[in-house]
Amino acid sequence: MLYKKLILLGVKPDIHTLSILINCYCQLGQLNHGFCLVGEIIKRGYHPSVVTFTTLIKGLCIKGEIESAFQLFAKMIHTGIHPTAFTCDTLIHGLCRIGKVGRALQLKNNMVKWNCIPTVVSYCSIIDTLCKGGLVDEALVLFSEMLRDSNGVPNVVVYSSLINGLCNSGRLNEAKRLLQEMTSRGISANVTTYTTLIDGHCLHG
Repeated sequence: MLYKKLILLGVKPDIHTLSILINCYCQLGQLNHGFCLVGEIIKRGYHPSVVTFTTLIKGLCIKGEIESAFQLFAKMIHTGIHPTAFTCDTLIHGLCRIGKVGRALQLKNNMVKWNCIPTVVSYCSIIDTLCKGGLVDEALVLFSEMLRDSNGVPNVVVYSSLINGLCNSGRLNEAKRLLQEMTSRGISANVTTYTTLIDGHCLHG
C-alpha cells in the first residue's frame, strides 16, 4: 500500500492525504477503514474538516445507513463545523433514495441556518421523488420556489422529472408547455424527455 510506503519513508501525511484515503475507502464501501483514518487524523494533531465529515456522510448514505449519517452530521455541527451545500445535498439525496421526501424538504429549508443556499441538486432530488410519488403539484410548487432562488437554475434533469410526472398524471398539455418553457430557456431536451412525452401520449393521448 502506497500509504504505508510513505510512512516507512518518513513522509508524514497531511490532512489532505488522509482525506483522500478516507474517500477511497468510502467509495469501496470500507467505512470502518475510513473511520479508523479519522482517528489517525486526530492522532497526528489535525482536525477533521467539513470535507472529511462529508466524505464519511456520503459513504454512509451510499450504504443506506441514513440514521448513522445524520448522527455524524449532528456531531459535525456540535463540534462547530458548519456543513456546506454539498453536505446537505448528500443527505437530501440519501433521504430521497429511501423515500423520505418530507425529511429531505425539512433539511433543505434548514440550510439557511448554516448559510447554505440550496443548489439545483437539492431541488432536483426532491422534485424527482415527489413526481415519482405522484405529488406533481407539490413538485411544481417547489419548482416555482427554485426559479425564485438565484442559485437554483433549472436543468434538463429537473424539467424531465416534472414532464414525466405530468405525463404520468395525464396532464399532457402542461407537459408540452413545460417543454416549450425549457426550450425558451436554452435548455435542450434529451432522449429521456422525448421518451417520456411519447410514453405519455401513448398512455393518455
